[in-house]
Amino acid sequence: MFFIFPPLLALGGILLSRWWKSAEIVGALLAIAILYLTWGTMLGLLEELLNGGPMWIFAPLGALLILPLVIEGKVLLDAADARISVTVAAALAVAGGVAAAASPAYSADRQQRMAVQFVTDETKKQASWSILNDAALLPKAFDSVGIWRRGALPFSDRPRWIAKAPPGAEPAPSAQLLGEVRNGSKRTITIRLIADGNERVGLIAPEDAKISSAGVAGFVRPIDEGRGGKYSFDCFGRSCDGVTLQLTTARLTPIEFLVVGGRGELPPAAAPLLAARPKFARPQYNRDEAIAFARVKL
Repeated sequence: MFFIFPPLLALGGILLSRWWKSAEIVGALLAIAILYLTWGTMLGLLEELLNGGPMWIFAPLGALLILPLVIEGKVLLDAADARISVTVAAALAVAGGVAAAASPAYSADRQQRMAVQFVTDETKKQASWSILNDAALLPKAFDSVGIWRRGALPFSDRPRWIAKAPPGAEPAPSAQLLGEVRNGSKRTITIRLIADGNERVGLIAPEDAKISSAGVAGFVRPIDEGRGGKYSFDCFGRSCDGVTLQLTTARLTPIEFLVVGGRGELPPAAAPLLAARPKFARPQYNRDEAIAFARVKL
């Protein structure tokens, strides 16, 4: 529908112009309107779907949207006066800018992403508040909790708002080395994850871990060593407690892993943050969660 209807309308106007002189202009106007209602609507939906960015990508997409309009509306462009065209374009740009500026950033239909997390570094005995949002400034009421800064945490490179928090009693999961087999320049290690009450457990290895395969019993899969980035394994649910992993690595020396756990219940100290969360803000993609992690060499 997106590709067929606008050209058909423009073609119909060209054919009818043999009997009706204005048909080509009418066909071009209808083609432009249908193009806007189809491709324009699709572009708007894509912006909603990918509202986490990068938003600049929609500028070239919008420019591409104009190309069919230039083709189908050639008859209008040929008859257009340059001054009138510039005036109309400027008026549309100003009207769009004013409408965007006047519209609230968030509403019941388009709520802000905001997840509140309590993060405990069990190895360093430190705790932090973490707010995952769209990088917008936090409500003033959040200042009562501490001084906020933009940064990342050891278990994720995703930028977030971070503030110091009083130490909590959130236990981190752990990993137990069950066995190790060396074969030339490689070694295969077997690890048991201990959830310690966490609802999800993750195991993260650094970029230089040189892991060539990983998995559970009966499901070990190769990993492209040249892919770059950290290695991660995630498990959700009660079955994570005691699950056994098998990893093969070209590192003969111990690897420092991060063992990360999460549970949906926040500590009571999070109550002021939850109460101050804006009306049109809620967790999206990441839940409100207490996260604890520890470092272990295996």
